[in-house]
Amino acid sequence: MKRDLLRAMAGWIRLRIGVALAVGALLVAACTSSVATAPPVNGQASNAVNGPSPSPAPSLAPAASPSSSPAGGGGPSPTGSPTFNACKLLTNGEATAVNGGGYGDGVDHVVGAAQACVWQSASNHSSLTVEVFVDPTAAFAQARFAALKGSLAKFHPADVSGVGDLAFIARSPSATSVSGGIYVLDGSKVFDVVYLGGSVPVDATLKIAAILVFGALG
Repeated sequence: MKRDLLRAMAGWIRLRIGVALAVGALLVAACTSSVATAPPVNGQASNAVNGPSPSPAPSLAPAASPSSSPAGGGGPSPTGSPTFNACKLLTNGEATAVNGGGYGDGVDHVVGAAQACVWQSASNHSSLTVEVFVDPTAAFAQARFAALKGSLAKFHPADVSGVGDLAFIARSPSATSVSGGIYVLDGSKVFDVVYLGGSVPVDATLKIAAILVFGALG
């Protein structure tokens, strides 16, 4: 029942975001229809990315994989086997809404045992990453989630409710570093939505992003 309610909520939020983006696009088009487009610079598009790109997976810290089974035996660590495109879990507009990156298409990555998507913006050097682990059992996922939370202790993880089985938000303690994310356990899956740079999202914004990912994962 809880999962069905969250998925219904994700659909409603996605619809509202889509309407807002459509209205915004119409307003921008109306205001800029008479403005000439900037010419290419040195024969290249003026919005080309210059210099090295940010890290493809700007996580707060590496997601630690449990080295033994949750029961304490010497079993192998869970590897997960995601077979989906993580870039389908959020639209570009939904990714932009998290930290205002103005993102275009995300880039799909396999990061260790996880499937991830990274959206990057050259204009303000911001990024957003969605990362998903699919473990063989719920027990393995619980161990992974606990290990991940422990590895982020210096980021002061704070438990939140209303999405998945367990969830927490962690943020950089540095006033000069804009980074953080929400981390969710749901059955045999662990996923996170991590931002780097851009505007600082409030907890409610991170929860909305997590609910959208939850709904898309099914």
